[in-house]
Parts: sequence; C-alpha cells; structure tokens
Amino acid sequence: MRIKSGLTKYDLYQILSTKAELAYYFPPTGVFNDFEELLKFVKNHKKVILKPADDLEGRGVCILEQQGDNFKITDCRRKKQIKLTLSGVEELKNFFKDTENKFNKFIFQKLIKSAKIEQSFFDVRVVMEKHIHGDWGCIELEYSIGKDKFLLTNVYKEQYQTSLSEAIKKTYPLKFDFFKAIKQIKKLCASTSEIIEDMLEYDDDIEFEIAIDEDNKPWFVAINLVQCMKKFKAVDYITYAAGKGSKLLYSTTLYEFENI
Repeated sequence: MRIKSGLTKYDLYQILSTKAELAYYFPPTGVFNDFEELLKFVKNHKKVILKPADDLEGRGVCILEQQGDNFKITDCRRKKQIKLTLSGVEELKNFFKDTENKFNKFIFQKLIKSAKIEQSFFDVRVVMEKHIHGDWGCIELEYSIGKDKFLLTNVYKEQYQTSLSEAIKKTYPLKFDFFKAIKQIKKLCASTSEIIEDMLEYDDDIEFEIAIDEDNKPWFVAINLVQCMKKFKAVDYITYAAGKGSKLLYSTTLYEFENI
C-alpha cells in the first residue's frame, strides 16, 4: 500500500497495530467522535490523554483522570495550563459540550505510567533515516525531562554519547536501566521502520515518540512520517550540516554554555 498524503497518527496506529509484533508496543487508542465513547474509555483506563491527530509538535494536549466519582482535567491547549475537578459525569459531559469544536480531530490514548529519572517524567523522540546501503539507522535521539515547571531538553547524538551519559548519571541518579532502554528503543525503531517501508512503500525519515514504563517497556506514543526532512538534503553539505546541528546549537545557547 502506497502512503497517502495527510495520513494522521491515528491512521498509522490503525495500520501498524494490525501487526502483532507492533501491537504489543501501542497503548490503547481511539478517535474522539462522541462523549459516550470517551467516557467508556476513561472508565476502563482511568487516566487518558487527548491530543490532536495530526499535530507533530506535541501541542494542544488534555489529560483526563477519573478519581472516584470525580474527574480531574489538566488542559494544556492554551498557553496557560488549566486544572479542573469536575463532580460527576454530567459536569464532564458539559465540559466537552462547551468545548466540542475545540476537540475536533482529536484522539484519546491510555496515559502510560512512565518511569522516572529521579522524580521527573521524561519521553524520548527518535528520528530514523534509511541509509544508502538500505538499512535504517538512528540520526537523532532527544529526550525531555520535566520537573515541576522546569523542562530540560537534551539533544543526544551518537558522537556525544559518552559525555552526555556521564552528565546525566551525575545529575539524575537513575532508578532503572536508562541506557539499556535506549538501546532497546533504537532496535525497535529500526525494525518498525522496515515494517513501515514494506507496508506503506515509504522510505523518508520517520519520527517516533516513545514513553518508557516502570518495567523498562517502550511504548509508541506517536509515529510521524516526516516527508519534508529529506528535501533539505538537496542543498550543499555546509548548509545541510548547519541545519542538522541547529537543535544542539539551540540547546547550548538556551542554557548559556560557553565555547571551549
């Protein structure tokens, strides 16, 4: 099947979860069509995340958690985060009725109970590229660590693996085998990229958003087919290299690292 333009995260979920070897790594997911369907999902999974089906930046999410007869909402769709506690199903129904249009083209997903670095949750993003020899390799790996209102984003590249590993070990005492998990994730993303290529006749860059639970199991939070990435490789090498290093440059300037 050749890839169609406008394929959303949920479209990919439906296609790839038909493969037994991949379904194991997908959290339960549904598309938001009506309130009753969402309510049933929340009662089954207790804590869920709603997010746009076609957004690549992780913006506009809303977390919904059932607490007894009440429902707690953390709404991150605006610049200022809003937290609400709603008493019962009717108040929850009214919330979604009032904001119905703002949840157009959203999906809902069981929120994974993630592992922590110290007391901080984190996620991992991997970009895979098909090499000229035909194999798939990791060209970019980022992980974000959030603590209270502070968010630290490290850009992890192969050539910086040793020094960054030591820095993280010193700063955040690991309570599970983080680097074993990273090795497992890279292997999983490579095999999944091969399946995507075979099923969709797709060989451009692929971005994986990964959560890791407390048992060191990786979960596909989202998979994005980033067809635009390779278009930049038509420029000269210096321009291309500058673009590939822009995220690292951004991180160093953000935290005011000095040149050495």
